[in-house]
Amino acid sequence: MGKPKYILLVRHGESEGNCDKSVNRHTPNHKICLTSQGHEQARRAGLVLREFLEQFGEKDGVNARSVLFYTSPYLRARQTCHDIIEGIKDLEGVQYQVKEEARMREQDFGNFQSTPEEMEKIWAQRAHYGHFFFRIPHGESAADVYDRIASFNETLFRQFHQDKFPNVLVLVTHGIWARVFLMKWFRWSYEDFESLRNIPHCHFLIMKQQKTGRYLLKTPLKTWDDLRDSDVEEEISKEFTQEVNFNSMNKLDNPDDMDIHSIIRAQVEAIEENRHKDRQIRENYKNTLVNKLSQADQSLQNSTEDVSNIAMSRQFFVGGNFKMNGTKESVKKIVEGLNAADLPSNVQVVIAPPATYIAIAVSENKQKTVEVAGQNVFNKSSGAYTGEISPDQLKDLGATWTLTGHSERRTIIKESDEFIAEKTKFALEQGLSVILCIGETLEERKAGVTLDVCARQLDAVSKIVSDWTNIVVAYEPVWAIGTGLAATPDDAQETHKQIRAHLAKTIGEDAAKKVRILYGGSVNGKNAPEFRDKADVDGFLVGGASLKPEFVDIIKSRM
Repeated sequence: MGKPKYILLVRHGESEGNCDKSVNRHTPNHKICLTSQGHEQARRAGLVLREFLEQFGEKDGVNARSVLFYTSPYLRARQTCHDIIEGIKDLEGVQYQVKEEARMREQDFGNFQSTPEEMEKIWAQRAHYGHFFFRIPHGESAADVYDRIASFNETLFRQFHQDKFPNVLVLVTHGIWARVFLMKWFRWSYEDFESLRNIPHCHFLIMKQQKTGRYLLKTPLKTWDDLRDSDVEEEISKEFTQEVNFNSMNKLDNPDDMDIHSIIRAQVEAIEENRHKDRQIRENYKNTLVNKLSQADQSLQNSTEDVSNIAMSRQFFVGGNFKMNGTKESVKKIVEGLNAADLPSNVQVVIAPPATYIAIAVSENKQKTVEVAGQNVFNKSSGAYTGEISPDQLKDLGATWTLTGHSERRTIIKESDEFIAEKTKFALEQGLSVILCIGETLEERKAGVTLDVCARQLDAVSKIVSDWTNIVVAYEPVWAIGTGLAATPDDAQETHKQIRAHLAKTIGEDAAKKVRILYGGSVNGKNAPEFRDKADVDGFLVGGASLKPEFVDIIKSRM
């Protein structure tokens, strides 16, 4: 039977999600990568593992420096495994192989995490309920992870029967997974699990096989008792790194001379001692989080009321983009129909006919029911720019608004984020208001980078435009434009909320609260009412439907 002499557990390096919890709101957990600090931690761990392997010489056998890596399939774990291997791959006599194992993945915390207020409430509930049995909404409990590990261990035990199983088994995984693995392996209780803290990033836990064939944990996990009462709050989310000197570990008193009963008794006594010391601090911690749960409830209620009031203060906006459609007569009829429709006074309506018909739309708008926009604008006042139209020319025709950044100009005309930002800035400076269009393609949506794309497009503008008073943002998922497909109202609300949160970081919270964000993905008379009451959906930018009578129904959906 070829059981490994050592089993090493190592947690992945520092990830983007460890540094910025908001990443979990828009990036799938399995795609979260290491930070530069995380890569450095992993490289140092590789050097530490190299030092550990160097202790094995010819006397230990030809297989002494053989290593089997099992890694979680999550990107941050695979990156950690790669960086660790870089530290040992040129070591003389080393042999290694790598296997990805889906059962070693992180505890599932749901596909995407919600707002900080809602997540704080969930974490407080988990602390009150107990980390092991609490199931994250749409995710897993640690007990579910336990079941995965039980299956994984059965696989390991079968492999241990191989004659030439590697001397060292390295499990590159996640904090909670490592704790549950040890809980299962050493038959720890639920209370033991609750009392232990996660291992630091790229810190090794060492299990060494004894003469009896059993394993002894030589680097115990820290407990909450290791923290001072006054530091509990600060340390809950604190991540730290620690070098491990394997040689010093091996200089500890060798328990091989102890009988198995003494070993087990010593481990049980240590656990009981930790449990006794730890009880009061865990009780204090629980009380603290119960109070935070109550505060989170009140904060969430107040936040909901505030959001509702702010949303009500943003005037509903409906824009109609005719694109390259219509004639003089059809544009006249559309404007006449809008004038006769008794539109609600609390809705701002802006139409964008082709540039050739802007003057007609303005002249027919006798009751000033609507405002008129250009579909495009250039970033110069005049000059040798064939086919372009300047802000002054739009204003001369009677337009007060213009679109910038529409997806069709981004994809067909290949307008860059920077060029769109320049056009937006110049239009504002020349006295036009701007409907700034942003949005992701279907491929980008499938890749889970919707917010990254929108943030990039917004950042190009916020870098050169400080006053957003006269900007309306239109979120147009490119995959939904003209396809008849539409995001669900909840999806649209979540994306709009993330866009507003990002704007709060770049242009300021107060300014972001005032910016109107429109939804523009195949809106029609039937689905408009489903979107209208969402807190962060401040109106619509309508395409094909703006040429039809149902445009009036969309405008009136706010009544």
